[in-house]
Formats: sequence, structure tokens, C-alpha cells
Amino acid sequence: MEIQNERDSGGNLRITDIEGDMGQKTRLNLLLQPDGDVVMSIYEIDEMGLKIPRPSIEFCTMSRNPIIAKGLQQIILKLAEENKKLR
Repeated sequence: MEIQNERDSGGNLRITDIEGDMGQKTRLNLLLQPDGDVVMSIYEIDEMGLKIPRPSIEFCTMSRNPIIAKGLQQIILKLAEENKKLR
């Protein structure tokens, strides 16, 4: 897993290459945008090590499911905070 502890020039905070517990070839990326919206994307790694993207999904803070966006925000911020402690 790679965690960007600081926001990039666009104000985004990224956590990439999160490996799941049950599949070693599938990874999750999380992107926290400056407005609080969260984008989740998944990709698979093929036999040659290439990343094959799958569809992404965005959860907005001002939407049908704001509780999902807020929960994902908390997860991203907690992972970034824990990563800072480990460095």
C-alpha cells in the first residue's frame, strides 16, 4: 500500500495499491478530493504484471449516500495518520 501523506497540488489525497485479504492480484485505490468526494477504483494485475483497470465509483458528500463518502473520508484520513506515525 502506498499512502500519500500530504495533498497534491490539486488538493487530492491518494492511497494506492491496497491489497485485499483474499486476492493477491486485485488492488484498491482511494482518492479524497478537496471537496470531500471520494473515488474508489479497482485494478487487477495480469500475469505480466500489467495493471488492468476496472470501473471506478465516486461517492459525494452532497448526494444520495453522504454517509458512505464520510465513512470513506475517515478511513483515508486514518490510514494517512497511521502512515505518518510509522515514518
